[in-house]
Amino acid sequence: MPSGPTDTVVILDQASGYLQIDMLEAYASKYAHRVIIAGSIVERGNPLPADVKWHKITPYNRDTAFKRIWTWLSASLSMFWIVLFRYRNAHIVAITNPPFTPFIPWLAGCSFDILIYDMYPDALVHYGYTKPSGAIYRIWSDLNRRAFKKARKIFTLTEGMKRLAAQYVADESQIEIVPLWSEASDFNFIKKEDNLILKITHSLGKFVLVYSGNLGLTHPVEKLVELGQYLDPEKFAIVIIGGGAKQKTLDNLLKEKGFSHVHLLPWQPIENLSHNLYAADINVVTLDSQASDLSIPSKTFNILSIGNPVLGICSKNSGLSALITQYDCGLTSRGDNLEELAQQLIRLEANRTELNRLKENSLLASSQFTKENAKVFLR
Repeated sequence: MPSGPTDTVVILDQASGYLQIDMLEAYASKYAHRVIIAGSIVERGNPLPADVKWHKITPYNRDTAFKRIWTWLSASLSMFWIVLFRYRNAHIVAITNPPFTPFIPWLAGCSFDILIYDMYPDALVHYGYTKPSGAIYRIWSDLNRRAFKKARKIFTLTEGMKRLAAQYVADESQIEIVPLWSEASDFNFIKKEDNLILKITHSLGKFVLVYSGNLGLTHPVEKLVELGQYLDPEKFAIVIIGGGAKQKTLDNLLKEKGFSHVHLLPWQPIENLSHNLYAADINVVTLDSQASDLSIPSKTFNILSIGNPVLGICSKNSGLSALITQYDCGLTSRGDNLEELAQQLIRLEANRTELNRLKENSLLASSQFTKENAKVFLR
């Protein structure tokens, strides 16, 4: 590992956005030169600083398993090549997208930190792709131990993720929890009557549940379609926005049910994100019970920042459920009793005082999840 001080920091993250931009802004107080190696950077509030060097690599493609793996491998090889021949004396911040990223600075002999968004190979076991006794798990786990041992610091998002990461390190003090964040200033307030999502779905005047994001395997979004049978179409609307592995499943389910008040919309342009958020009376975040310790969706913090309640469809022992319970800023459900959940929503629709209380609690909670959290990476 290179010795002596470095004046350059390099972030490795195939699919980047406002979080990485905030991190790069924070790093300006410590490093003279800032670099990011990424396939895409979604700018939201603040643009990528003009003096940050961006090496563009293969963008992440999640359309199929083959494309996902292929773009992961291509991006990882590009990252390794660039780091090896241009930034071996820099300090590297390896974010686990692609999941092989933590191995890059270790193999290149760099100084580095690891930021774990998703815990591999544990995620592969949870979703049935391998077993703890399998060769993939054993080899990947061994590589984790070797790489993590050399990391200066390992950052995770929740207590559950910290527990998973701890199995790969000798000293748990090497791991630090950094909650994600969001800024309300990144979103423009949209009146209901001006909201594009409400106009498209003809949902103005109804109590609206909105899920906006990836329709991936870890997200039981189909529960929202099934929830529709318990909610009055005259009073409620459910809007699902996004794309991913479950898109076809949701299309078929919606055709089968024929609900007029459940709407499935494609990905919206980033400039419509404020419309996605403000269309809702309560915003939905889903997390499969098997993934309860593996991640916490970043959209949760966007919702808090605008002062909307959160409906978490997740395990009771998940980090998402713990957050909603701690701040009393919404509802949680495992999704196994949708009739009971519908009754909770019906009561909330009828009690605007309670709805406003949850909104206020969300806004108060958001003060704990601002871009100030990015300064933790300077330690």
